[in-house]
Amino acid sequence: MLFATFIISVSMQIFTVLVVAKKPSYFPTCYRNDPEPELSTCLLNGFKILKPYLHNGIPEIGLLPLNPLLLSKVEISQSMSYANYSVIVDNFTVWGFNNYNIKEFKYNPHTMNFHGEIEYDKLIITAGAYNISGQIILIPLEGTGHAEGILGPLSGIFNIDGNITKKNGVDYYNTTNVQVYLHIVDGSYFLSSLFDNNIPKTRATNELLNVNSKLLTEVITPMFEELAKLGIRNLMASLTDAIPYNQMFPLEK
Repeated sequence: MLFATFIISVSMQIFTVLVVAKKPSYFPTCYRNDPEPELSTCLLNGFKILKPYLHNGIPEIGLLPLNPLLLSKVEISQSMSYANYSVIVDNFTVWGFNNYNIKEFKYNPHTMNFHGEIEYDKLIITAGAYNISGQIILIPLEGTGHAEGILGPLSGIFNIDGNITKKNGVDYYNTTNVQVYLHIVDGSYFLSSLFDNNIPKTRATNELLNVNSKLLTEVITPMFEELAKLGIRNLMASLTDAIPYNQMFPLEK
């Protein structure tokens, strides 16, 4: 395990504020009193049913399309022996976020904990503009430009804790904590215009990064885990802020 200290600031919008009276008709209905594995099976099937709607967005609850997922501004500082850098990225875009294979999705109504396991063949990431200073796997990185990368295959485990909060006397699920663990097999990377657009040094640096792509991917995986936490929090908020808890999870049939 590689440990890191992060300072991450993200400007992202994957939903707009919208209050609805009831959940959309195509949303699955799973009941809190259903025994296992019936409840988990219902949730897993529901996650699959929602997949095309996540692709196109769900206007009924203000959820914007998730392919691509756009983070308008990302500021990251990572401090560890193999990676010590600061980077500012404008228009950080993730393609394929909706093209998941959900392996497991469970909810414990007593502890109010969600648990899921998810897989992707690949994710494509692009940066409209970046400004980086520092080193990753001891490779110096300085400059501004655009960047792109391909990650995968990758798998993830996530846990979501929450409680009930009341709004105007109505119960809503409130996310209190998100944990994400990612395993990314490999990646390929390209950064333009490094070292004041020094073409030979930019080419040599990209070659070094990709020759060592597995180590590079391992070192920066904690960064992607932190970004995933923020994304899940926003996705949960779009769902649970709009739909009352007893509509999302009725007690019984």
